[in-house]
Amino acid sequence: MSVNTITASNNVFYKCLIYSGFVYLVLLFLALFLGGFIPPASPDWSEPDLFSHLNENSLGVQLCGILFVICSPLYITFSIAIARYMRLSGSSVEMIVSQVALAVLGSATFLVCGILFVVIGFRVENSASSVYYLHDFAWIMMLLPWPPFLLQNFVIGTSIIKAQSQNSSIPSWVGYLNFWVAISFIPSTFLCFFKSGPFAWNGILVFWLAASVFALWFLVMGIYLLKDANTNTNTNIKMSHDP
Repeated sequence: MSVNTITASNNVFYKCLIYSGFVYLVLLFLALFLGGFIPPASPDWSEPDLFSHLNENSLGVQLCGILFVICSPLYITFSIAIARYMRLSGSSVEMIVSQVALAVLGSATFLVCGILFVVIGFRVENSASSVYYLHDFAWIMMLLPWPPFLLQNFVIGTSIIKAQSQNSSIPSWVGYLNFWVAISFIPSTFLCFFKSGPFAWNGILVFWLAASVFALWFLVMGIYLLKDANTNTNTNIKMSHDP
């Protein structure tokens, strides 16, 4: 097998890793929709209200959990695509390993949430009190562990900005976008103290802000990573035709 064939194969796999991020995003929001969590159930709901809501859509809640479990590894594969860009743009090994390790830690939060939603849907007809606490656990687990995502975004943003001196295919504003996305997760800290209003887990500064910037981050990073992959492909084709 020639070097050019190997390079082309690697680039195809790189694109598959990038597309896994788009699949992750679709599955994540589809899961929330099927579970009846768009908008999320309010933490201010009484036990009977929440029990009634979940009991009416127990299958949807289980499907939500299953999709969370299925899509959680795709966050890691997408982050590996980012790691490839970082490697080619001259980032240090420490930055690359940190970025992937933080992605693994972040992915675990969605995996655990998925399992919790499956349990909620599986046992929703039993103790309302148990389901009430499991539901709290699932939402707090989803939105409170923001530090891995914040640190990951800071590492990615720093890498993109540092790469500008090497004619990076990803512009510097995407690096600053990563910083902004990271900071936007911080309000989730306050969900522990509020059951209503903007800082509750269904509030505009917690769920809606985090969900919006998370989706925006995936779309922007995915688009520019694909441009990077196409740039590498064109470069390899040109080199293969050079005498």
